[in-house]
Amino acid sequence: MPSRRRVLLWVLGVLFVTVVVGITGSWLVISRYGPMLTRDRVERALAEALDRPVRVERVSLIPWLLRLELERLAVASGPTWDAGTALTARRVIVGLSVASLWRLEAVLKLVVRDVEINASATAGADAVALPAAIPDRIELGPVTVLLAEVVVDRARVRYVDGAAGLTVGADIARIRARPAGGGLDVALDVDGLHATTPKLDESLAAVHLAAELRGRTLTIERLRAQWRGETIAVTGRVYDVDTRRRLELVARGRLPLGPAAALAGIDQTIGGVAAFDVTIQGEADTPRLTARVAIPELTTSDIVARKVTTQVRWADGTLRLSDVTAQALGGSVRGALTLTPARPGDSQLTLTLDRVALAALETLAGRAVGATGHVTIAGELRGDFRDLANGAGAFHVESADLMLPAPLARLGAGVVSGDARLAGGTVEIVGARARWPGVEIADVNGMLTPHGPRRLRATLVADLAPLARAWDENRVSGRARLAATLDGRWEEPTAHGRLHAAPLRFAAASLDSIEASFALADRTLALSSVVAVLGQSRLEADGTLAWSGPLDAARWREAARLDARVEVPEARMEDLAPWLPPAWRGSGRFTVTAGRVSGTPAAWTASARIAADALSVRGERITDLAAQLTAGSTEVEVADVRGAVRGVPVSGRGRWAWVGSGQAHLEAGPARLGAVPELASLAPVDGTVRATVDARFDSGGLSGSARAALDGVSAADAKLGHGTVAATLDRSTLEARVAFPDSRVSATVSGKLEAGQDLSVRAEVLDFDLAPLLARLTVADTEAEIGGRVSGTAALVVPYSAPASARGTIQLDPVTLRAAGTEWRNPEAVVVQREPGRTR
Repeated sequence: MPSRRRVLLWVLGVLFVTVVVGITGSWLVISRYGPMLTRDRVERALAEALDRPVRVERVSLIPWLLRLELERLAVASGPTWDAGTALTARRVIVGLSVASLWRLEAVLKLVVRDVEINASATAGADAVALPAAIPDRIELGPVTVLLAEVVVDRARVRYVDGAAGLTVGADIARIRARPAGGGLDVALDVDGLHATTPKLDESLAAVHLAAELRGRTLTIERLRAQWRGETIAVTGRVYDVDTRRRLELVARGRLPLGPAAALAGIDQTIGGVAAFDVTIQGEADTPRLTARVAIPELTTSDIVARKVTTQVRWADGTLRLSDVTAQALGGSVRGALTLTPARPGDSQLTLTLDRVALAALETLAGRAVGATGHVTIAGELRGDFRDLANGAGAFHVESADLMLPAPLARLGAGVVSGDARLAGGTVEIVGARARWPGVEIADVNGMLTPHGPRRLRATLVADLAPLARAWDENRVSGRARLAATLDGRWEEPTAHGRLHAAPLRFAAASLDSIEASFALADRTLALSSVVAVLGQSRLEADGTLAWSGPLDAARWREAARLDARVEVPEARMEDLAPWLPPAWRGSGRFTVTAGRVSGTPAAWTASARIAADALSVRGERITDLAAQLTAGSTEVEVADVRGAVRGVPVSGRGRWAWVGSGQAHLEAGPARLGAVPELASLAPVDGTVRATVDARFDSGGLSGSARAALDGVSAADAKLGHGTVAATLDRSTLEARVAFPDSRVSATVSGKLEAGQDLSVRAEVLDFDLAPLLARLTVADTEAEIGGRVSGTAALVVPYSAPASARGTIQLDPVTLRAAGTEWRNPEAVVVQREPGRTR
């Protein structure tokens, strides 16, 4: 926009032209050549006075009114009309009145109506100087003409600065100028002032000026204008108005911030109105400004600030904002700013954000973290704010209600504090710490660069129960300590460190301790040197956990993929007791080798080789155990099982689904019957047995079949020979058969293995040799021969839950006995009745 000096010079020039026109016209009226006054003479006189061509359409002299009127006055912009027209006036009225006949004094009043002025920037225009005094009278021969006032009614002014691309237009309602005290008293009313540039289109309305010019001092008694509906008022003085322009001004009013920001080249949308009270002092080229600014509500696309106040000072090319206060970002803001445009590197900002909302800071930063709560930040920043990468500063941060992003928000509110230093675009964190219920982060130190963290170290100590509950896992508890270092890029940070947990509980099971080293990179967590200890048992492992996308509680079971190696160099059954059903708890040592785990938590597989020299499980001694174990998210399979139970070789395989169904195959033997204590306690038993069992498990219960082959069987010296056992179980229904073909002995059992149900037992003996049994009943040294044979059947009903209450009939026929050469044969069948509590 044109400088105030240039605009003032143009106003004074217009006044000067008007005064010259008035004086010249008056001279013509009162001169002795008045009767000879013509349009040509007026034009020549004005042209000589203004040093440029002048046209007047008509000159009217009204002697009895002492008034001269010029119509259609035009003044050229330059030495010829080719330069254009600078000024036109529809009518110029020069009026005289007698002030004193004695002193020969007359009063001149000049009125100019409907003026149009076209001006443009002219080299050297700033060199125009004001006279030391503006006369209020002119001596015309013996007559003194007093200049009363100059009035301009309705003027339109257009100023063009082609080099700057600036056009200024003004619609002036009235200008009143009166010489006084060697200067001018000026009153100006402007309906509208309009300025345009290629990037600007602004207007002022209702401009009113009342000013005095005394010598080189301009006193502004009142200057008011409206911009964008708000009023701005200025009072004060301008000294040396035509040279240095030393200012002593006071401005008050209201400034709409949106249009002001647009004028300043700020692209961001800003709303609000600032009330200001400004004092301006010093030379116009280097003014000093002091202001108090208050903004009831300041809005941008990101924040809303209320009750904004500040003290503003501009001096020596430096802007200082002090006592800045505002209610914003969900809290309060205080601060101060020092900014030197010529030396942007010397800028300094002091800022305190008191309990501002983290959500508001996320919006302001344009980066969503998901944390909530309030934070207090206090510190300072130095350097060129346009290039924070080279700035420096220090800040202190604290919060008493920080909620972490989901799912960790379930931990509750935490307390955070720390210090940070900024240098070269890098934030150095010094001694930060944080604490949530059950979780503490301490000794946070390191760098935060624009690209990512660098050697950012922290130590975390946590109660695992609340952490696990954050991911909907209620079976984990214990204490853990994690020391980690972060590096990499913000999009894909890297980390490495060491984890120690002691103790660690999962459901009813626990570990005395677990330690592991880890490294995180490219969404892959690598675990190494993993050692878990439970009593005297030790597990060693390493592996990786990889994922894609955000690893939240809703999808981590499907998104995370594990690939790990597991070894158990030594383990004790006693240590695993909490992990096993009570009936399967035992003692002994075993190892696990070649262990592998892979897949996702929702779909995983595992395999391992188990070996043990000797175990005791369910009261049985198991030796030389070896098995291949494979498990997954749906089932577990045991293959290639080898071992010995009570010295009996055992092998088998099995498969069980976690939902409760499965199948197994077991082979045992050969085993000597005499090594079975349960049989040996009944009678001397000899022979061998081999058995095969196939079983199935489902929601209906246990089903299966068993087969056994017996060789060389004898009981109490009675030879039974080769035999077979076959049994089937369908849910709870048992069908079993025992047969010794060589000795013609057989038996069957059938029924339901349920409380309240009976088992049907049938046995048959055909011509069975009794000699071995009878020999055990005689005196050992007798020489008498004893023997016999027997045939018979038995039919018994045995209650499943009370075998001692069996009932039924035993029938022997025939029975033949021999003793000392005498044979006895029963004349009729021998029948034995079995009733609960008695036999007859």
